[in-house]
Amino acid sequence: LALGLPVGGGDAHQEHVHHLLRMAVRPNVVIRIVPTTIGAHVGMDRPFTRLTFEKYEPVVCVECETSTAFIEDETSIEAYGEVVRALGESSLDAVESKALIASLGEAQLPLGEAV
Repeated sequence: LALGLPVGGGDAHQEHVHHLLRMAVRPNVVIRIVPTTIGAHVGMDRPFTRLTFEKYEPVVCVECETSTAFIEDETSIEAYGEVVRALGESSLDAVESKALIASLGEAQLPLGEAV
């Protein structure tokens, strides 16, 4: 959904798309797009970042309007893991996602228009 929002105009939109493509070729970056055709999904509730480490227990960072919470309890960590798994099942794979982003980058948009 965010890829189609007209934020900043056509030039800014194209730069955002090209930035995603530049990042997608890095070995430590995987971009997966959840298609809007599936409708509402578990990832729409609130943005979060799941951090996993080799030497430490995982942590989930949840950002709200005026605060940030770091969640460490095992039950909550497992619940966020389920969200990540569900998103993985419903999203395009990395190759399909890059192809979709590339098609947006190839679109010739007049200044001020977005996809």
